[in-house]
Amino acid sequence: MCGILAVLGIKNANSLRSHIVELSSRLRHRGPDWSGLIVQGDCNIYAHERLALIGLLSGEQPIVSTDKKYVITVNGEIYNYIDLMKTSVKGNY
Repeated sequence: MCGILAVLGIKNANSLRSHIVELSSRLRHRGPDWSGLIVQGDCNIYAHERLALIGLLSGEQPIVSTDKKYVITVNGEIYNYIDLMKTSVKGNY
């Protein structure tokens, strides 16, 4: 199971970056395969420690929208992803 840490709605979030990295490292036993951290707009920090069950070479988190307006970090696997890809229009998954 992944480890997720978020600190939301604080001023000067970037100044807490090293402290959040240290706190997130305490969750590393829950997700030893990937560590990611995003500071959004200097008021939100999202950290993710990933346990990779499938998609070992992909799946970096937190995930940021192309316009950088939205950030998400999740725990979960889509186990029927191969079946879903077969029914999807190429490029729409």
